[in-house]
Amino acid sequence: MSQGGGILKKLFMNYKAVLKGARTNGMLKGSDHFGNKYFEKVYNDEKRRPSRWIEAEDEDQSKVPDIPTEWDAWLRLKRQEPPTQQEVDRNYMLMLRTQKRAEDLKAKDLESRLPAADDGEQKHITTNVEPEQDRTQFPTYDDLEVRPGTFKDGEK
Repeated sequence: MSQGGGILKKLFMNYKAVLKGARTNGMLKGSDHFGNKYFEKVYNDEKRRPSRWIEAEDEDQSKVPDIPTEWDAWLRLKRQEPPTQQEVDRNYMLMLRTQKRAEDLKAKDLESRLPAADDGEQKHITTNVEPEQDRTQFPTYDDLEVRPGTFKDGEK
């Protein structure tokens, strides 16, 4: 008889692990302002990469949790060390400053596009545009038929 137990034992152990809960044997590496907790399991084998995962505060698994960019990079093994709270806060402030500058630039661009009126009131760009009165909708030619069998002058 085999010592390993075979495939049935592996199936049973996996089923038991699913019922027990996901990955409870990792080391807690940190948490974010959303309440998410980040874990890592380092293997002794040099060939295997460490396993990293998140346990969201919200137990509803149908929703994707909000994750700061720094923690997302750590989860995807783009960085070795987990981010500090100071780093997350600094990058958040930079993001807010960039968004504020973009809004200011957009407002400034909108003001420069609209010409100022004499009475100080802003007008729309197309306010002074007047259509040409002599324009026809389609070109007409004397030598072509208006309707089949008749010409412009009424001659046939």
